[in-house]
Amino acid sequence: MLGSRLQLAVSALMMGKSAMAAVHVVTVGKGDHDFSPKIVNADPGDIISFEFYPANHSVVRMDPDYPCIPWETYNIGKGQGWWSHFYPIDTPSANPPTWNITVNDTLPFYYYCSQVGSCITYEMVGAVNPPNSTYVDQVAARAGQADFALSPGEPIPSDSTATPTPTPNSSTTHSSSGVSLSVGAIAGIAIGGVCALALIGLLFFFVGRKKKGAEMKENKTAAPEEGLMGTEHPPVYQDPRYSVLPAGAAANPWDNKPVDPRLSGVPMSENSHRISELPDSSTYDPVEIYTPGPEDMPAHRR
Repeated sequence: MLGSRLQLAVSALMMGKSAMAAVHVVTVGKGDHDFSPKIVNADPGDIISFEFYPANHSVVRMDPDYPCIPWETYNIGKGQGWWSHFYPIDTPSANPPTWNITVNDTLPFYYYCSQVGSCITYEMVGAVNPPNSTYVDQVAARAGQADFALSPGEPIPSDSTATPTPTPNSSTTHSSSGVSLSVGAIAGIAIGGVCALALIGLLFFFVGRKKKGAEMKENKTAAPEEGLMGTEHPPVYQDPRYSVLPAGAAANPWDNKPVDPRLSGVPMSENSHRISELPDSSTYDPVEIYTPGPEDMPAHRR
């Protein structure tokens, strides 16, 4: 009798607890690549009901230190992960398909959508019973920095040679394997190239200018002698009037030029500058005295 009453009491307690279990609805991809709400606070025994919307989403449990990767990948022997599989939907409906999980304790757990681009590009993650909303934001930021996203059963990409390093309290940063130049370095290279071209241009300018100046100086020196070539007057240094030849020196070629007609073959009476009339005297004959005229003066002959 006592045993029957105890069994009834336990059954009533279990029924009452089941009746108090809450259902928390989380929409998946409704209007955006997101879980809504992103954070759920649930008690043990509560149900999380995921409602799926277009186009093709899923829900996968993950480790917050390794976002976008199934829980069991890096937590071997630490509990079982879970996966809703994909729900391909063309158009929204009033009764969308659902997938439920039951909360067993108050420990936090995290999940993500394994559709291509959802976790990394849209940071599509959610949490149940997290310590605070700030931490969930940090997990989402790490998801956006992840190298790859996997569905359960998919292998880690072959080009990944190391296990991701967890960073619980800060967002992960990744360095690029390529070599890149900053904007300042590129600008410095461009300015250096322009300066080098300017210096080369100035060098050619000054060399050309110096060469041209030397040619002009050479032409200016040669001009006086070239100007006297082919004329009737010899250069000054060849004019016998300005040179005294030593005895026995060869005759100057200019000495062979014809004598000025004014100095030869002209009657004395026709040269007013060579005749001097003496006073009448029957005892003296006229005497020719040479008096050079203005035209015979050296100043006029130059």
